[in-house]
Amino acid sequence: MISYKEVKKSYGYYGTLDAYTWRLFKIPQDVLTFILVNLGCSPNFVTTLSFISFLFSAFFFYQKHFIYGAIFYAIRLILDCVDGRIARMRKMETKFGAVYDSASSYVGTIAVSIIMLSSGLSFVYLVLPFLLNMYVIHPLDNLFLVVLGRDKDIRKHYPFLCYEDSRMFAFFIVPIIYSIFLKTTEFSLVFFIFYCLFVLLVCQFSWIWSNRSVLTDISKGAIHHASFYIDKNKK
Repeated sequence: MISYKEVKKSYGYYGTLDAYTWRLFKIPQDVLTFILVNLGCSPNFVTTLSFISFLFSAFFFYQKHFIYGAIFYAIRLILDCVDGRIARMRKMETKFGAVYDSASSYVGTIAVSIIMLSSGLSFVYLVLPFLLNMYVIHPLDNLFLVVLGRDKDIRKHYPFLCYEDSRMFAFFIVPIIYSIFLKTTEFSLVFFIFYCLFVLLVCQFSWIWSNRSVLTDISKGAIHHASFYIDKNKK
């Protein structure tokens, strides 16, 4: 039998992104991992449960039962860590498992995103900046670091409100707030513009602050190359 202490040590995430998102669900993840690993459940079985939870979340969002959709997404979010932790503890890590986990997460995310964008204008206003951050801003930020920062270890550069955090806001926090407080509210275009800009600016400020040392090195390198080029042309 694997002890609860060993389960807690299997927590394999690092970086500010994972810290902000997973801290909210870390205790239920520990408890569920302890139960499932000692029941003998395989990592792929847990991944399947996670994907089924994602499908239920998509179904309830389609039916405009946003709280139920958010609850099933929270279940999926808890299970999303459990499969990897079981694989590490039981030495069952495989390439198929990694691909299956990533593919199911990708398909589920796309499905829920498409359904959300057809769920009514007011709700779309609230989730759209987080979806933009997930699908546009965050990948461009990563590309910038890979190309100019020449750092392949992107995970350590994740700031608050990047991909996983934005997904949690879009699929869990915003639907609950909308259902409880804002379901009868109609938002104007002006509100949407300011709200969208505010969320995206917070995301980018967080990204700049989290990567300030890397960005400083890139800036120094750019200045150095520019100075060298200018001096070379003067000669």
